[in-house]
Amino acid sequence: MDVNDKRVLRLCRKLNIKSTIKYANNGCTRQSANPQYIAKNILNREFIAGTPNKKWLTDVTEFHYYAGIEKHKISMSAILDLYDRRIVSYVIRDHNNNALVFDTFDAALEASPNAHLIFHSDRGFQYTNRVFRAKLEATGMTQSMSKVAKCIDNGPMEGLWGIIKREWYYGKRFTSREAIVEMIENYIEYYNKQRLQRNLGVFAPIEKNTNYIYKQHKNCQWNSPLAKKLNILSIVYLTGNGSSMPGSNIVNSHKSVIADSVPYFLMGRISVIS
Repeated sequence: MDVNDKRVLRLCRKLNIKSTIKYANNGCTRQSANPQYIAKNILNREFIAGTPNKKWLTDVTEFHYYAGIEKHKISMSAILDLYDRRIVSYVIRDHNNNALVFDTFDAALEASPNAHLIFHSDRGFQYTNRVFRAKLEATGMTQSMSKVAKCIDNGPMEGLWGIIKREWYYGKRFTSREAIVEMIENYIEYYNKQRLQRNLGVFAPIEKNTNYIYKQHKNCQWNSPLAKKLNILSIVYLTGNGSSMPGSNIVNSHKSVIADSVPYFLMGRISVIS
């Protein structure tokens, strides 16, 4: 169904529905004081990818909660796929350190073990670390970094943080760590599976990804082993849980076959909360 923007505006006014406020950006992450490695901006603001697992963006952000009058913070690291704008993996921790970023990368690699792509970030200390550079080289990925103080070089990733915070975070007071972690988990579930995006053809990220999978395999015989695997995966997607399904052992036994195009996190949330 096509709906004109002006009609949406008129109905919102009639129902007194107000949009969330876009807050001013507080600035970009500055370059690490002693970077061990700096990569060129290979991505060069080309934020379109023709297939999944070709271009990933990553970044770290903070959320705050209160315990009485004391203000606390947690850090969240995430990886975004530029093809379908899905959150491939994320990690939530109390501290912004190397382990936060390294574990996020490991979770994404578990989701897509055969991904050989451009991996783009800012120049934060975790990404300029030699250990992280070695992890990328070991998987055949090409590292790309934003220029100094150029947030727009990582625009879609910065935009994701803004979307999460405007829609479910700003204007609310979270009074426990558990409450804010639950909010983040629920939002990512909603964002990946339900939140429609105009630039994806009015699909949610997982819908966009699933459409790609079926287009790739639309000519296969539907009684073939591959088709049966795809059928199982569609059930996994609809139920959100593959571990308790009859036949989930079939999916698990063929991860390597479908890893290139099927997001493994559909079979269970890829996140680390600690």
